[in-house]
Amino acid sequence: AFASGVLFAVLGMAPAFSAESFNFEQVFLPFVIWGTLYFGLGSEWYWISGLLFGIAAVAKCSVPVFAVFLSGLAIYWEGFESTILFTTFAFLPLVLSHFIEWRLGYLDEEGQKQFKLRLAATLRCSQLKRIYGSIVSDIATIAKQTLPLWLLGWPSLAFNYDRPSGVLMVVVVATALFMIVCQKGFSRYHYIPLTAFLAIS
Repeated sequence: AFASGVLFAVLGMAPAFSAESFNFEQVFLPFVIWGTLYFGLGSEWYWISGLLFGIAAVAKCSVPVFAVFLSGLAIYWEGFESTILFTTFAFLPLVLSHFIEWRLGYLDEEGQKQFKLRLAATLRCSQLKRIYGSIVSDIATIAKQTLPLWLLGWPSLAFNYDRPSGVLMVVVVATALFMIVCQKGFSRYHYIPLTAFLAIS
């Protein structure tokens, strides 16, 4: 199931890999999926899980929300000690990445201007989508193209929510939905994490 999710994350809804960027879902999502797998194996694997989520977060700054949501689940399942291990390894790649960028001079005033410009362009894209396109139409198209995942994934979540693996999948699916809302869902790529986790479910 996890292998199918990874495969969908890499190939789903992407016509080609040309002219794509490092923060695209097909780049970071396999790390998120494997991080989820190791998280579900138990607290002795939390450090690997956290490390994988951290590597994914280097690619896209919104990914740490997965670590935040899963930290709450880790506290409930294993207690604070295991949660600290998970969160430490989750943020370690981010700290290392920022340190390298700082040493190379990428966090200077010019770099900060470029970062703000990138955020402004993202917000502008979501506004243009509402003006010239239809997010509802995009969702309907995605649902049509991935209909088996929607027909089987959601009932699977409902039937298995009382199992540990089911609880984990509910948390990651809820996190994926939360990311869609926060990103305003203006790109079809924003829906790949959700559909990939439905494939696993």
